[in-house]
Amino acid sequence: MQRGNVYEMVLQILFWLAAAVWLALTITETRTALATPDLPVLDVHAQKNALTPTVSVVIAARNEIHRIGATVERLLAQRHIDFEIIVADDRSTDGASALLDELAQRHERLRVIHIQTLPERWLGKCHALQQGAADANGEWILFCDADIWLAPNVLARVVQTAQNEHADHVTLIPTQPESTPGAKVGIANMLLAVGDRCLKVNRDRKHAFVGVGAFNMVRTECYRAIGGHEPLRLEVVDDMKLGLLLSRAGFRSRGYFAGADATMHYAPTMLGFLKALEKNMYAWIGYRWWIASGICAVYAILLSLSIIGVFSGTLAGVAAFAALLSTIIPVAIAMRRCGWSIWNALLTPLTFVLAPAIVANSALRTQLAGGIRWRDTFYPLPLLREGLVR
Repeated sequence: MQRGNVYEMVLQILFWLAAAVWLALTITETRTALATPDLPVLDVHAQKNALTPTVSVVIAARNEIHRIGATVERLLAQRHIDFEIIVADDRSTDGASALLDELAQRHERLRVIHIQTLPERWLGKCHALQQGAADANGEWILFCDADIWLAPNVLARVVQTAQNEHADHVTLIPTQPESTPGAKVGIANMLLAVGDRCLKVNRDRKHAFVGVGAFNMVRTECYRAIGGHEPLRLEVVDDMKLGLLLSRAGFRSRGYFAGADATMHYAPTMLGFLKALEKNMYAWIGYRWWIASGICAVYAILLSLSIIGVFSGTLAGVAAFAALLSTIIPVAIAMRRCGWSIWNALLTPLTFVLAPAIVANSALRTQLAGGIRWRDTFYPLPLLREGLVR
C-alpha cells in the first residue's frame, strides 16, 4: 500500500473517531437535558400536616454591597418554613458590614457574624462558611452564595422533597437570566455537566456526588458528622467536594434543576467565564498540569478534525463536522428549559474553543503565579495541593 493511501486511511479513521466522540457527547447531554428533574412543587396540604424542620441559611459574603441586601430581603420572604439567616461577613471593606448590621436590626431572623482575621491554612470562604455553620440552630443548613435569588417557596419545597426522598443533601442548579447569548451557552453547558451528576446521585449510583455552591442544603447532623468545612478548609471547589464527603460517608444526595426559582449573577458574558473560572478549573483537576494539557490537546484535535473534515469532501469528514453541529441539540433543550431562545444554542461550537481556553487560562495563571489570590489573600500552590480532598 502506498504511503499516501495509508495517510488517507488514517485520516478517515480519525474523522470517524471524532464523529463518534461528538455523537456520544450529544446523546449523553440530550439525555441529561431531558431527564434532569425540576424541583418538585410544594404540596401545601402535606406541609400543613407535617412537622417542618427549621433551616439555617448560611452565606459567606465579602464585599457584596451591591447584591447582598437584595439577596437577604428575598430570603426573608420565604414562606411555609421556619428559618434563620446567618451572614458570615468575611472581612468586607466596601460598606457591606454596615449594611448587614442595619438589616439585622430590622429583621430578627437575620444574624451577622463579622470575621476580622483569617486563620492560617484556611481559604476565606471556607472559613466563613465554617463559622456561620457553627452558629446555626436549624435541622438543615443551606449554604448559598451572596448573589443567589430564590422564589418565596424554594426552602419549603426543598425540605419537603428531601423528606419525601429520604435525602440528607439537596443541591439545585440555578439559572442566570441577565446574560449575553454567549454566556447563556456557557451556562447551559455548565447546567448539562452538573445535571449529569444530578442524574447519577438521584439514581443512588455508587461513588456519585454533586454540589453547587449557589445552593447546597444538608442535614445539620450529617454536616457535623463529616467534620463540617474543616476537611474542606483549603478546597477551592468546596461545594462539589462537600457532596463528595457526604457520599463517602454514606449519606444520600439529590439534585434538581431550579429554573427561574433560583437565579444567580455569575458570569454575564462568555469572556467572563475566563475570569469566573480562573481559580476553579485547575483546582477541579487537582492542580495537575498534564491533565490540563491533555484536555486542551483533545479539544484541539477534535475541533481540527471536524473543521478539516468539512473541506475534505469525504463522507467521514462531513460526518465529523455534522456530529460537532449535533451538540447544538442538547444545549437548545437546556436553553428552552431556562426560558431562553433556542437560537442562542447555535453558538455551541464556540464553547469547545472556550472550554480549553478556560482550562489553559486557569492552569497557566496558577502555575505562573505559584498559587491563587482569592479574597485578597494569596495561597501558595503547594499548600493548595496539600489541602485537596481526593
